[in-house]
Amino acid sequence: MQKFDSAVRALLEAKKLAPALPAIDLNLGLAYYHQRDFAKAIPEFSQVLQSQADNYQARYLLGMSYFMQDEYQHALVTLEPLASAEQDNLDFLFVQGICYGKLKREKESEKAFDQLVRAGGDTAHLHFPLGKAYLDLYINQHAVTELQESIALAPKLSFAHCNLGVAYQRLGMLEKAGKEFDLEMTITPQEPWSYENRDEVCLDLGQTDMAIKLYREALAPQRSQ
Repeated sequence: MQKFDSAVRALLEAKKLAPALPAIDLNLGLAYYHQRDFAKAIPEFSQVLQSQADNYQARYLLGMSYFMQDEYQHALVTLEPLASAEQDNLDFLFVQGICYGKLKREKESEKAFDQLVRAGGDTAHLHFPLGKAYLDLYINQHAVTELQESIALAPKLSFAHCNLGVAYQRLGMLEKAGKEFDLEMTITPQEPWSYENRDEVCLDLGQTDMAIKLYREALAPQRSQ
């Protein structure tokens, strides 16, 4: 029934009566997971694996919980035994690629993301999160490639031009960055981020008057609400 607070209370009472029952730990972990309380979910899933090392669901959700807590090494170690069976699982491959990237294992990250594209198909909505992932990892040239692919498939995809502009900006390609921010402002005119980034480009290019104009637009009340 998705009443997770009630589930947690009931399961905690059950755990008092049967503290060594893996099914209770698993379901308590699931309840915490659905509440996005990953710090509490982790020990519950870990407890399941101590007595049932082959429990696939507990291992998968434990790895994902570690990922959501930014514990990338623990996430990789936990999920590694599942990798061969999850080569068509887009969420799994995305998490794996991010973890490798955060740990500076770039070749393995790229391999995971390449498999993600093979498994998910050549779509704008797949290339876009890959581009954002590379941007988050500061692998800027790869971010450019993925975001360009996304825009080629869906030229008006929200935030794609803005993120591509950021990648160009980091690479010192200011004129290209400015054009992408300009395009994003026509697609999502209500969002201030493109204005702010375009301002920075204008200042770097010595276009002070344009920067002032854009700052005023970015601070407009209708965008800050």
